[in-house]
Amino acid sequence: MSNRSVSTKELATLGLTIVKKTNHFIVLSQKDNLGEGFYIIRYDSSSSLQNMLSIPHRFYDKYTGTIGYKLMKTHTYRAIAFNTVHRKVMDSAHTEQTLFNAFHIAFASVYPKDTIYQLHGFNADKRKDILAKKSQIVLSSTTREHSLKVIDIYNCLREEGYHTLLYGRDIFELGGTTNRQGYTLKKRGFSNFIHIELNTPLRETLSKDSLSRKKLIKCLP
Repeated sequence: MSNRSVSTKELATLGLTIVKKTNHFIVLSQKDNLGEGFYIIRYDSSSSLQNMLSIPHRFYDKYTGTIGYKLMKTHTYRAIAFNTVHRKVMDSAHTEQTLFNAFHIAFASVYPKDTIYQLHGFNADKRKDILAKKSQIVLSSTTREHSLKVIDIYNCLREEGYHTLLYGRDIFELGGTTNRQGYTLKKRGFSNFIHIELNTPLRETLSKDSLSRKKLIKCLP
């Protein structure tokens, strides 16, 4: 993940193998695909590379996998992590001893000033809070405290026309308070983990419309 080349032997000790490599990307997955996720790392030398995307529920939160892949393909994120089994088999966002969690820790260790954006999905019709039913996006740091970065993202999304709520201030659900990546990283002093809930219609739009994704990227640089 850093500039140092990692050998296939080192990857094997982590249970990972290279499944594809291009001029700009390397794709890693667990050998025999036992549900520990797969990872795309951009390894070109561009100085604009920053931040990471995280997709823990791509089978359950419909369209999040497509959104993450297209954002990674068109923007200069350093890396993206995907789950590889349904959350009912292994919930990557709520299980601590996984390669998925370890990848987030490794990223935060190498790039402590970067941000990790984790995308989730919610069904507005199933929410109890009236505000949640009407919202498109709920932002959180997985606690009721808000960093300046979260506030900046919130303001940007509102300016771009997204109906956005802030967990701990506007709403008290969908905050990701039991999220293991958020919890683990916070214990290690990493405070740039952003939990992002997207409603179903917005996820479908983002998966299909490049202009909508550009608006989102503007707020998640």
